Amino acid sequence: MKLRKARRSDIKELAKLNSEIFRDIDAKQAKSAYGFFLDNTISGASLVAEDKGKIVGAIFGIHAPGLVPNAAHIKSLFVVKEWRHKGIGKQLMQKCLAALKKQGISSIALTVDRKNKVANRLYKELGFKYYRTMLIRKIRSLKRNLSVY
Repeated sequence: MKLRKARRSDIKELAKLNSEIFRDIDAKQAKSAYGFFLDNTISGASLVAEDKGKIVGAIFGIHAPGLVPNAAHIKSLFVVKEWRHKGIGKQLMQKCLAALKKQGISSIALTVDRKNKVANRLYKELGFKYYRTMLIRKIRSLKRNLSVY
């Protein structure tokens, strides 16, 4: 297994893996998201872990305007199920954090589900702390609202 910079040619495979792991996002949405992440990546902070040419994990460190000056946001850290609990997520995070520090980033944010105990333990181990809690309310789908017209 090796870590390397993420490339545009990875988008299709990343989108497929993403839609398998995070089932609430389809591959088309994921392709668009990964394109955005690559367009806004901070040098050296968007990485994939691969084994024998197959992506087994990824992380994206992107510019986060609006948070604070010199801020970054960690997006879409994942490791394929068969490769979990081998330290790959930690390696991806450490290399990403080192790249962000090298680029002068002073503040890093990420979003995590409180129920994801493994990820929460990793983030706390790496020095992350809860700052605020986001509340979300679902509303009717746009399709339903438009069908009235």
